[in-house]
This record gives sequence, structure tokens and C-alpha cells, in this order.
Amino acid sequence: MSDTSKDFSFDINFNKAAKIPVSFVENGEELKDEILKRINAEHVRVLKMS
Repeated sequence: MSDTSKDFSFDINFNKAAKIPVSFVENGEELKDEILKRINAEHVRVLKMS
């Protein structure tokens, strides 16, 4: 998109979306950090079970 004066928006139904790009979410970096922390915690929990 070379013309920045045009309004560019998406109409996304988040209820039906299988994957939502983090860049589309407000505070995306914070969300990404929280997701990675949760994944790490679950990984540690699973490793302790085996």
C-alpha cells in the first residue's frame, strides 16, 4: 500500500477465526508475552509429570 491517505480496515469475525495475528490485537506485545509465559508454565508442568 503506497497511498497512506486511504482508510484501510479489516472486518474480522474473531468468534470464527482459527488464528488471530497478534499484531491485530490491542497490546499485542503484552499478549504475546503472556501467551509465551503460559506455554512455558504448561511445558514445565508436563515435564514434571513424566
